Amino acid sequence: MNLNEYEVVPDPLWFVLQFSGADGYDYIEVAFIYRWMALPSWGEEGFDLGQWPLVVIFTKNKTDCFQLAQTIEGDTTQWHFPTQELRDAAITELATYWREQATT
Repeated sequence: MNLNEYEVVPDPLWFVLQFSGADGYDYIEVAFIYRWMALPSWGEEGFDLGQWPLVVIFTKNKTDCFQLAQTIEGDTTQWHFPTQELRDAAITELATYWREQATT
């Protein structure tokens, strides 16, 4: 999957958090207010997703797309997918990457 195809400019929320000095746990609390849900685990085995609090993966459903965001020490990348299946495939790709990072 080419994630670049679905990348968008991050919502202003992420820029505000970045420049506020918030940490990953603050991101989780504030993002929840804006209906972004942090994903602590992924897959049938429920392995850890990201490396909290430095790396957190978020999802949000809108009427016209399925959103995904990844924050790495305050820097956020955001994607919009037309289907939940595409977003789930992207989450699996991110989860695989972070799982491999945890074992090295």
